[in-house]
Amino acid sequence: MTTNHVLFISTEDHDEQVQNMLVDYGVQVTKISSMQELKEPETKGEYSIVLLDLDLPCVSNNSIYWLRKMTGQAWIIGLSSKRYHPELKESMRSDIFAVLGKPAHSRELQYCLHSLFDLQDG
Repeated sequence: MTTNHVLFISTEDHDEQVQNMLVDYGVQVTKISSMQELKEPETKGEYSIVLLDLDLPCVSNNSIYWLRKMTGQAWIIGLSSKRYHPELKESMRSDIFAVLGKPAHSRELQYCLHSLFDLQDG
């Protein structure tokens, strides 16, 4: 697994700000606007972290399960404008490592990235 490669899935206005935070942290970022852009042979094991906008209309327990299969062992961090996603209860329990509020705060994002990279290395 590539240690510092983040897949960022979003269509929001704050995307450039988040991408800049990721680059400032020293990670390689691939930005796509929908999960349908993923192609299995190209993506399995390529990313260590997926940063997913949970407010996208296509996001559901099934789509997150599919995303998990497509990206292998990548950790999923959600971004959301909502406090609670009852429709994603199953995914929150099994597939999503953390959820950050929108707009993303650089310290929170850095803390999550640092924690995940430490878990991979340890």
